[in-house]
Amino acid sequence: MGTSQRQHNIQLEDEKKLRALYELSPLGIALTNMQGRFVDFNDAFSQICGYTKDELNKIDYWAVTPKKYEADEARQLESLSKTGRYGPYEKEYIRKDGSLIPVCLNGVILTDSNGHNFIWSIIEDISERKAMEKNLCMAGSAIEKSKNSFFWIGPEGDVIFANDFASKNLGYTKDELIGMHVWDFDPDFGPGDQVPFFDDIRHNGMAIFESRHRRKNGATFPVEITANYFALNNEELIFCSVQDITNRKQVEQELLLTQFAIDQSSVEVYQLNSEGKILYANNEACRSLGYSPADLMTMTVPDIDPFYQSDVWSAHWVNLRNLKSLSFETMHKRKDGSIFPVEVSANYITYDGMEYNFAFVRDITERKLVEKELQLAATTFESQEAIIITDSEETILRVNKAFTRVTGFTAEEVIGKKPSILSSGRHEEHFYRLMHEKLNNEGFWQGEVWDKHKDGHIYPKLLTITAVSDASGSISHYVGNFQDISERKESEEKIYNLAFYDSLSQLPNRRLMIDRLDHALAASARNGQYGALLYLDIDNFKHLNDTKGHYYGDLLVTQIAERLKSCLREDDIVARFGGDEFIVMLENIGDNPDLTTFHVKTACDKLVTALNLPFLLDGYEYLASASIGMTTFLGRENSRETLLTQADMAMYEAKKAGRNTQRFFDPVMQQTLDARVTLESALLKALPNDEFRLFYQLQVDDQRHPTGVEALIRWMHPVRGLVPPMQFIPLAEENRLIIPIGKWVLETACAQLKAWEHNDNTKNLSIAINVSALQFQQDNFVEEIQTITSHYGIYPSKLKLELTESVVLGDMQATITKMEQLKSLGFTLSMDDFGTGYSSLSYLRRLPFNQLKMDRSFIMHALDNQNDSFLIQMVTSMGAQFGMDVIAEGVETMEQKQHLLSLGCKGFQGYLFGKPMPIETLNESLRKLSAI
Repeated sequence: MGTSQRQHNIQLEDEKKLRALYELSPLGIALTNMQGRFVDFNDAFSQICGYTKDELNKIDYWAVTPKKYEADEARQLESLSKTGRYGPYEKEYIRKDGSLIPVCLNGVILTDSNGHNFIWSIIEDISERKAMEKNLCMAGSAIEKSKNSFFWIGPEGDVIFANDFASKNLGYTKDELIGMHVWDFDPDFGPGDQVPFFDDIRHNGMAIFESRHRRKNGATFPVEITANYFALNNEELIFCSVQDITNRKQVEQELLLTQFAIDQSSVEVYQLNSEGKILYANNEACRSLGYSPADLMTMTVPDIDPFYQSDVWSAHWVNLRNLKSLSFETMHKRKDGSIFPVEVSANYITYDGMEYNFAFVRDITERKLVEKELQLAATTFESQEAIIITDSEETILRVNKAFTRVTGFTAEEVIGKKPSILSSGRHEEHFYRLMHEKLNNEGFWQGEVWDKHKDGHIYPKLLTITAVSDASGSISHYVGNFQDISERKESEEKIYNLAFYDSLSQLPNRRLMIDRLDHALAASARNGQYGALLYLDIDNFKHLNDTKGHYYGDLLVTQIAERLKSCLREDDIVARFGGDEFIVMLENIGDNPDLTTFHVKTACDKLVTALNLPFLLDGYEYLASASIGMTTFLGRENSRETLLTQADMAMYEAKKAGRNTQRFFDPVMQQTLDARVTLESALLKALPNDEFRLFYQLQVDDQRHPTGVEALIRWMHPVRGLVPPMQFIPLAEENRLIIPIGKWVLETACAQLKAWEHNDNTKNLSIAINVSALQFQQDNFVEEIQTITSHYGIYPSKLKLELTESVVLGDMQATITKMEQLKSLGFTLSMDDFGTGYSSLSYLRRLPFNQLKMDRSFIMHALDNQNDSFLIQMVTSMGAQFGMDVIAEGVETMEQKQHLLSLGCKGFQGYLFGKPMPIETLNESLRKLSAI
């Protein structure tokens, strides 16, 4: 079977497959001519309209279109004629039964082999969506006004919807919240819980349970969740109503703590009624008096206090009712008959119509003895340091004036109370336990403590506590002296922050990260757990600084720092290494190397997702991305310097791969780096040593007459020989050598144009040169090129400047202004590699190009690929409409040329007409062509 026959059979097979897909499509598909007559359609379109295929063949598009859409249809047709496509566009169709059905349409113009235009439309029935939108709109209004959080959760645990209160309560914007997973803000819920949770709700219809939610700032709070199962449009969803129960939990906890504190208190606590009957006594009361709880429940105040008989008690109760609280000293009698002094704090409380007295009683026997002894030290007591004296039970007996100056509390406010009145809450119980152990064992303790001033502010103090023993060797009291060291701590903190933290982002700096890395390597060696370093470099950060200013760059750095921190675990560390460089260190990520790599990539993907969300910089929306290099470590197999180098090398590999991507370190990267350093060193010498040459490739018209050449730089290294441009051009762009190299190309091309002026074979030729983005973005580029062409005295129209899409990215208006200046001076502007950029078509209508240069990737397969042929035809057609020349590069065969001619292309460049050649070879070729 010949090649032609095989291609024909393949084409028939492809057409059958396409027709099958066309008929099986759930979307309606219709093909009409430009007058609206149906030419073809599938079953789905017939069902949408309610007509049979035979009936549709007898009507046209306007028969199913209500008149109220005439203006909209006109606008869509206008868009179709200008851009070759329309939609997406929502409207209604008139079904056969007269009912209206909402649909969404998209369409394009297709041209057949005879040059006839048709409209290809794809139609989606959106009636169910519209009905749901109406219902959800009514329900959504009530949900949005609610003071509870509401979520719609998908079967994968993703947030489909969240109301305003949910967004506000969690601290996320709605855009941030929608698309997150439940476990992103519920630390008690993991990805593995989703399937059994969904199954349980599906089986029971609903569930009510308690959990925790975590806000964006990391704070967690308790919630009560009511989850209901719904199945909407064959999609399973869970509707969750979430109530913040922080206050309820606090009350419950406070009640438990209060009861526990009373039971375990070292102070005697009693609950009494108005008759003086003991209703409750805590453990300390029983221990102090020697009675059991059951005994005390049968007794009254006169049974334990000889000063309060029935007549005295009645007067005391009236006084307590009036004053609400009383503090006084009295005597208590134990079961064995012994009497001891006590201090009573009585509090009047009413509950459910009943009157009660809660009394707190302290044994002050030792305090009374110590008070007498302390009088002897009165002359030395009033020093510049704050002094506090307590009994062995740590009840404050005395303070000096310096104590009041430092703490804000007067002596009257603290005597009889515990030093805990000064507690800041920053120290855990373990801290105080160690303090007391040292006091009991050694009689002395010294250290720094955070305390709370009377006005509420927290301050540090240097505290020394000495235990004082009596004649029997038992501790009788404690003496504490301290001073406020706030100023010293502030100075230390400032010095520490300056030394170890970045002042802008407040992240650890290079010095602190290296210190933490040393600790991580030591910990990894001990526990056998892998760790990882991620080296992030923000793409195009310099461009933001150059175009918007450092203020916006600083805003971006601070927001990136916050996003990076929000993506990491509590033990992970992120540091700022430089202007646009960050290091992330992950610890304890497993002992399996394969799983470690997976976990590192997962963490990296999370960072990439966070950074790819838009940033709002003082009202300016900015899209950022990062190139990330990754390396792992286990113990001290590699030094910290090696690990940082590995991560840095991997990051540069990511940048070379196209930015906004990630790469793991590999030993091959080291070899590549060594080769790059050697090449860069040689490249620095190439221009001064006159090692560059310009080669020229012919550009011809449809009659094969030369119209110009493209100048292509070559590097003739004295040892390496010819170095391909793909090896040194990217390197020159990275180190900005491309700017002086580009200037050399420009001057050499102008000199050649001048040399050609007096030769009939060459005087009408133009030279096209490639302009790099860095070269074009120079503020003085227009002035520089004008100066060079004036110096050589050449016509600007002979010089063609080829710009790629990367040149025009960034500040569009500045680019347009510069291009218009060049065009007004007579220079020819050509868009190189047209069709390969994702946004070339959108730029085309705004940028003042004279020529479009089609990329060779379209030419290579145009003979076999109908789509490429269609694109070439489209480009040539658009070029003609915009008044631009079109040239095709990479033309290698006569068949390609003839095919391009049939598609409307009239300019060519490629091996068919000549390879890039030195100027001497080019001049000889031009001489021979002129002689033909």
